[in-house]
Amino acid sequence: MRDAAIACVLGALLGGGLAAFGTRSSADGGAVPVERSAPAREPARTGVAAPCPTTVELRDRLASRRDEGRVAVQELRARLVEHAGEAPEWPEDLDPRWEEEAIDPALDQVLTGDQELVALECGTYPCIALIRVDTYGEEAPVLEALRAAGYEQAEIPAWSNYEDHAELVVVFAPDRLSVQAHRSVLDRANALFTPYER
Repeated sequence: MRDAAIACVLGALLGGGLAAFGTRSSADGGAVPVERSAPAREPARTGVAAPCPTTVELRDRLASRRDEGRVAVQELRARLVEHAGEAPEWPEDLDPRWEEEAIDPALDQVLTGDQELVALECGTYPCIALIRVDTYGEEAPVLEALRAAGYEQAEIPAWSNYEDHAELVVVFAPDRLSVQAHRSVLDRANALFTPYER
């Protein structure tokens, strides 16, 4: 019995050394270590990934965003007229290539696979286009392509960065804008940008 008591005391003192073992008495009264089995571990749980949207779903989302952008611009234009007077009028001698009928097909030709036209808004002078690009910093290639296509005066006065893409606003005006027209462009751009998620 004394040997068994000594073994129990040593086990308590050593802790980690004998923690995985118990003791039982042998026929002659000695202590025999008994290995304890480790508790079974639960299998690791893996989360189920959300399915990726299909091409049709992405196109539907884009169409919905365009419709929402048009509605937002119409509401904004009404507020601008109320607070700042009528929006800038279209120049009577404006070259037709600066109008929607010419800009829309030009953008189809200019934009590459990782650049996407989200909205082209020409309800107020000048026309502005919202273009989605994969990463921030692609405004230079977009401008270079537009200028090579004959839109040398096209500018990007505003852009917005998101986690997975960026959005650029391109202004199509052959001449320098007045303060009123420039303010209108920025207000319309803010209405077209995708709202940040909160």
